Amino acid sequence: MQTENPGTAFQATKNDLSKIKNTAVEAAQDLGERAAVHAEKAKNEFGNLAKDAQEEGKKELENAKVKLTDIVSCAKNYVSERPLVVVGAALVIGFLMGNCRNRSSNA
Repeated sequence: MQTENPGTAFQATKNDLSKIKNTAVEAAQDLGERAAVHAEKAKNEFGNLAKDAQEEGKKELENAKVKLTDIVSCAKNYVSERPLVVVGAALVIGFLMGNCRNRSSNA
């Protein structure tokens, strides 16, 4: 069995600690690089999701515009084909609203 002197043991311990420190620094750098890669991937995925959502929103908005145009067109056609019915309905609705307003102000 060989006995080491204190100076040699201290130097060996110092070298070992230096190696551990270097390993820890390399691991931290690797972890940072991996985190940056994952952050970039997440950023790209989020960008893709936002783009897809925007495109889907545009499609839905266009569909809503088409439906609203159809409704307005149908209403115009109905009014032009049956003007007396529309005027009568407007009178009835106005009369009912006036009665409700009078009742609520008298109460």
